[in-house]
Amino acid sequence: MERVSTASLQPEMFDIYGHLPSHSYMELVESSPHFIENFGEKSLLALKIKYRRSIESGGDYKIHKSPTKKDEHFFEIKNDAGHSFCSVLVQDGAHPRLEATETPPESHLYLSNYKTDRKSFRASDVIQDLLLKRVEYAQAQFNESLESLIQRNVGFYVTEIDFTLAKLESPNSISCQSWVSRLSGGNMILNVPFALSTELGPMASGHLKAAVIDISTKKPTPLPKNLRNLFFKNAT
Repeated sequence: MERVSTASLQPEMFDIYGHLPSHSYMELVESSPHFIENFGEKSLLALKIKYRRSIESGGDYKIHKSPTKKDEHFFEIKNDAGHSFCSVLVQDGAHPRLEATETPPESHLYLSNYKTDRKSFRASDVIQDLLLKRVEYAQAQFNESLESLIQRNVGFYVTEIDFTLAKLESPNSISCQSWVSRLSGGNMILNVPFALSTELGPMASGHLKAAVIDISTKKPTPLPKNLRNLFFKNAT
């Protein structure tokens, strides 16, 4: 049986592009009573998140939850008109695969080690930290900020994330690594494997896909050649 709850979005929740950030979609799902009821106490989860369209305005949105099979539920964020913005398939991750593949030699490894005072990590925290650390790395290593990319009329929009999460309690520090394994979709999609680990063990691993966006048209565009050095060592 489908169950529905409501979440309200405020203007301060939106990012520099005027969009709801990627991790905030998952926060809406995690805060819904139906997620808490089914997965709030689970220590291992497998998640498949698809971002169907960008939320660009505040107001009330509905979180729909539908069971699919045992220990698996499908969540979907919709507006009152029934338009779907994001879907999340959550499974009880009884046998997670928390391992990272080898970084291709031509790819830059985005690596961050940082302290944390969080007592535990939710899926939305993993997404937020992963994307934040990638931005910080680009700023530190290549002197490229979100603002400078916007001035070049380039943005990035996450289209899907697929990962396994082990909710470890009270880690002191986290190692976050990610890289672009390849470009696909006519050089418009970045394929990004990632892994997060702590002194307590592996915490999350998976991959995301992000579309390169022409900010003026808000449509996907091939990655400009002069930005490939952000992701590949031998870019020309």
